[in-house]
Amino acid sequence: MVSRGGWAALAFVAAFTGTARADPGTAVVPKVSEPPLVDCRLQEAAWAGAAVLDTFRQTHPGDNAEPSHATEVRLVRTTRALYVGIRAEDASGHVRATLAQRDAIGDEDSVTLYLDTFHDRRRAYVVMVNPLGVQQDGVFVEGSEPDFSFDLEMQSAGCLVDEGYSVEIAIPFESLRYQAGPGRGWGLHVIRQLRHESEENSWMPLRRDRIGVAATTREMRARFLAQAGTLTGLDEIEHPRALEWIPVGSAARTDGGATAFGLGGTARLTLTPALSLVAAVNPDFAEVEADQPQSTANQRFPLFFDERRPFFLEGADLYRTPVRAFHSRSIVDPDAALKVTGTRGRTSGTALLAMDAAPGPGRSFAGAVRLRRDVGGQSSLGLLVTSRTFEGEGNQVAALDGRVALGARAVWTFQMLGTRSGDGLGLGYYSEWARSDRRTSVQLVGEGYSPGYRAELGYTQRVDTNRWSVTARYNAEPAPGGPLVSWSAVHTSLAQFDGRGRMQYAYLYPRMLLCFPRGSFLNLYAYKDYARVFEEELGPPGTFAGRPERSSDYHGFTVEAVAAPSRRVSWSAFYDRSWGNLDYDLGAGRFPRVSPGALLDPDAPLDPGPADSSLLSATLALQPTAALRIAASHEHRRLTRHDTGLDVFDQRLSSLNLQYAFGRFTWLRGRLDYDSLDGRMFQQLVFGWTPRPGTALYLGYDETGEWSAATPARYARRGRTAFAKLSWAQRSRLGH
Repeated sequence: MVSRGGWAALAFVAAFTGTARADPGTAVVPKVSEPPLVDCRLQEAAWAGAAVLDTFRQTHPGDNAEPSHATEVRLVRTTRALYVGIRAEDASGHVRATLAQRDAIGDEDSVTLYLDTFHDRRRAYVVMVNPLGVQQDGVFVEGSEPDFSFDLEMQSAGCLVDEGYSVEIAIPFESLRYQAGPGRGWGLHVIRQLRHESEENSWMPLRRDRIGVAATTREMRARFLAQAGTLTGLDEIEHPRALEWIPVGSAARTDGGATAFGLGGTARLTLTPALSLVAAVNPDFAEVEADQPQSTANQRFPLFFDERRPFFLEGADLYRTPVRAFHSRSIVDPDAALKVTGTRGRTSGTALLAMDAAPGPGRSFAGAVRLRRDVGGQSSLGLLVTSRTFEGEGNQVAALDGRVALGARAVWTFQMLGTRSGDGLGLGYYSEWARSDRRTSVQLVGEGYSPGYRAELGYTQRVDTNRWSVTARYNAEPAPGGPLVSWSAVHTSLAQFDGRGRMQYAYLYPRMLLCFPRGSFLNLYAYKDYARVFEEELGPPGTFAGRPERSSDYHGFTVEAVAAPSRRVSWSAFYDRSWGNLDYDLGAGRFPRVSPGALLDPDAPLDPGPADSSLLSATLALQPTAALRIAASHEHRRLTRHDTGLDVFDQRLSSLNLQYAFGRFTWLRGRLDYDSLDGRMFQQLVFGWTPRPGTALYLGYDETGEWSAATPARYARRGRTAFAKLSWAQRSRLGH
């Protein structure tokens, strides 16, 4: 821990040399000839003349009130990088900080910068650091939650001190896409989170009005970037043309003794601060991190998995539209890919072309083009075109989308889509109207897809459906320092029907959300649902026994709780119980079908019927030291049929993750997953060295196995793999 001397020395220098305290809402960043050393101590002379941001206000739970602890942020720059120095006071001894992996500090104390580098009030880079300098970075698009899959090239160092903590950050300009020069500025927000106080402090005052995140109880601030301050003084920035290349190699040895080698790489040519070209060969091999296990029991529609491959993450925010007409994970096994991304004035665009070895044999070609034009102060229009061809057959999608600001409080978001494939033509649409005030918000959302809608490069759960919902929310005035910090009441009504007007699904869904000190909360939900399934959705005539449709009225409740009693322990619990849910009679894993007809003949026609369900899940996170993190989760799902009284399935999903950090960039991680539905077990042990984006070394061992149904104590190994992966980012300047 650093002594008081570091901060005292800085205060002394500042007092006698003067600092550039910014006007409210504006930070003029001075240029320095000698950059500060990124070591968390803030002792260099460069910091003495820095722009100082120290007018932080408590924006949650308080309403632009006096913060409980002071925060000071200093800014200087050279021609090549922006430097940020942070002093955060907090002598409580409850600061939450660990040597977590990158992008895993969301539940710790932090300071976050939002850099709107085109000053369009629509998109911003997110740069977050915890008190030990661990980074979490990504992209924020107005109206959406931050996407932390994108990694910036930057340096940071942090340390705990007696008075709180201090952090230094260096952000090279060449790692950003931006516009700069005389008369140009960037939008800037600086947000500090004090997790043990459940407190948010902001450099800029923030309004109370919020909008909900679709299909969740979470909220985000309305028009957040429009309330940002301005960062100026960005003249004479050097951003020469550069070539970055990342060769990647891997080796894997399996049970049978076979050894497989993989070679690939990515090259990125930066032509201007706003234009880049990226090419990749075999960009997705040897992925280290496996997907989180999900339940597939009694599911009729495909599950969604996030993109993790670095090549596809750059510029991914441009492809984000209300309807997922492009989801890069649909490009399963690309041999080669090319992408260009750029911004000129108020227009941004990106284009991608990939040659995919899947579904094989043979090759398929995938392409996607996206353009977006900013209109007015807060509105935009966009165009998306995708195409996939395979063995003479193809699928094309064209979509128009927009975001329209309707005064100071309301926003309309829309998208219209047309598709063409071997099945013919299809249509899709999305419309969302949202209005927010200080305590209330309302959202009206509708989306639909015709029977012929196909988007092979996107993600679509269901076609021949229309889904409309309205959500109203009331947020009570927060009570800082009280036993109940805040509470909210939310209600959603939804109706879903097919193209012939036949009801498919509907619900009424009231919720009460209670927030307590130290980030704890209790959510209480109740619901009344109607579900209906038609024979044609699961097969040809004769698929169902008897009537060609089934329906069920059911009801239930949910209780959700989260608590973090100390900086070393946090837990969550979720319980859901419903009566009269619908079993589709599909069977699940080791569980055969249990409808009356299926008990007599396993091949009998399907007979969907009502069933009672329960779901209990719990998580526990332990951080005994700053270097060790332990996370365990368990989920128990059960569905019991009414007519036979038998379990449709009884599934347990368990996961255990342990990680030990030897330092900021070197770690050892173990993982164990178990799914009782089919007895599968997955084990992984990985050593990682990840000093910067694009440079990494992984050494690991994977094993899959199964517990025998006949003798549960007997474990049968099904496969194991030892693997290694090395990538090394290199960068060359090509001149001005």
